[in-house]
Amino acid sequence: MAYAALTTAKYFLAIPDADSGELISNLKLQKLLYYAQGYHVALQGVSRPLFADKIYAWKHGPVVKTVYNHYSRYRDGALPAERLTTPLDSWTKSFLDEIYRSHGRFSAWALREMTHREPPWLKNYKPNVLDIEIPLSDLRAFFHQNVQK
Repeated sequence: MAYAALTTAKYFLAIPDADSGELISNLKLQKLLYYAQGYHVALQGVSRPLFADKIYAWKHGPVVKTVYNHYSRYRDGALPAERLTTPLDSWTKSFLDEIYRSHGRFSAWALREMTHREPPWLKNYKPNVLDIEIPLSDLRAFFHQNVQK
């Protein structure tokens, strides 16, 4: 079952992380969503995405517009901690915890730079065009090779 991207985002914002030294901005959240979706479709296939919302190739990297718009009032500031109201199954929680462990330690700008070197964004980004979707098949092709390693 695919969750809403906002549910996934709220899960990341609900993870207590006083030791990281950096609060999560919308930029960082967008990149965490990209990595979560990428690894999820690599493991589960494009017919079973983590969330149904589309990811677009924007100037500063992959963006889930529904989540971006939800948190846009915070601009580049820290997003508030969230309380998860939609329950996630235990596999998904463990999966998202692992994504946060592996990628949450990076700053928003480091994650941005990482995505700018990866084929899903590179292949689909066009300057000054906001609505180019990064297809799940592109995510799977790239992340599947990382899962195999």
